[in-house]
Amino acid sequence: MTKTISEFNEKSIPLLLGCVIGMILGVPIFLIYGTPAFVIPLSEALDAGRGEVSGAINFGILGNLVAAPLVGKLSDKYGSRKMILLGVIFLSITLASFSLAQNIFHLMIISLTMVFFAAGTGPMTYTKIISAWFNRQRGLALGLALAGMGIGAMIIPVLNQYLITQYGWRAAYQYLGVIVFCVTFLPLYLTLKDNPPRDESQDQSENESEFNEGVSVKEALSSSTFWIIAIGFLFIAVGNSGLLGHLQPILLDAGLTTERAAIYTGAMGFGLVIGRTVAGYLLDLYHAPYVAIAFLAGPFLAYIFFLSGISTEYAIIPIVLFGIGMGAEFDVTPFLISRYFGLKNFSVLFGFQIVTFSLGTGFGPTIMGFGFDIYGTYDVTMISAMVSLAIGCLLISRLRGYRYTAGVH
Repeated sequence: MTKTISEFNEKSIPLLLGCVIGMILGVPIFLIYGTPAFVIPLSEALDAGRGEVSGAINFGILGNLVAAPLVGKLSDKYGSRKMILLGVIFLSITLASFSLAQNIFHLMIISLTMVFFAAGTGPMTYTKIISAWFNRQRGLALGLALAGMGIGAMIIPVLNQYLITQYGWRAAYQYLGVIVFCVTFLPLYLTLKDNPPRDESQDQSENESEFNEGVSVKEALSSSTFWIIAIGFLFIAVGNSGLLGHLQPILLDAGLTTERAAIYTGAMGFGLVIGRTVAGYLLDLYHAPYVAIAFLAGPFLAYIFFLSGISTEYAIIPIVLFGIGMGAEFDVTPFLISRYFGLKNFSVLFGFQIVTFSLGTGFGPTIMGFGFDIYGTYDVTMISAMVSLAIGCLLISRLRGYRYTAGVH
């Protein structure tokens, strides 16, 4: 009987913790979860509509059209660690640069610059490292690492609102730039390594062997499986990001104070931590698309709650459910890439997936914002978001068995 050796050990655990710290303060946190607190202050200061502000900030996501595949290719060639450390420096600088914005065009340019040059702080690079160090327990490890984004989603809305209230939105951006560099750079420099040590157990040696296995980029891009994943999660991203990008304004319009709205928005991060950890564990046991579909019931319930007009006193419940549902969203994608296409070109392939996912993440809040500007309510776009989620779930349900399995358990 073969002895099963845990892949969580004295070398991999510090690395995992480093990934968690990095993802707490990565570029997606500030672009997705950090934006809602700034929507109203920026709208008032720049004399612009909420749709314009959301669209301008999310315009930066277009940078991922080039940056994600490029950083992915560089990560596969030179290592993810270098891309992450460079990304931290650029993220710190560009966050602080938002304080210089005088109009919508400035927001667009700064956001585009931030996403392009700080793309290395996104999940693409961290998940490549995690996938290299973990095989049999990859789902759980990815879930734990990506839970860092959930922690960030809890902390950043509250931190942003505090900084804005105390110092104004311009100073808030400056403080955020300093915080990112001081909190993340040194821990990441000390803990991250691209590959597991060569002299470890057989299980880890097998991981290293698997690290060099996988299909070519051309073969992956010609596969229907790749595009089912890409288009499916594009629709899911549109459905989820709309509510995500406007949750705080929705709560403020319903009569909550800015402080309470920030706390409620941060509670979604609690759901993300639970969702990503539990979903990660289940990915090692069950077919990943089914895990994702089951968890996406959370966002459906959240939309139904807000459309029903129930008192916002209980809004924290569907918000947590929304977070739990979203928890599976980003766990599943890197797991699917590693299982269907291997690790040889993981970063560049995941980079292409991030392109389509980013388009959805950009369209969702922008559509929701313009829907509000046109109709004076979010109801119409909430229904559209539910339809988008349903289409995404239908597409990923068509995925079949993995090509690269975890081997014997």
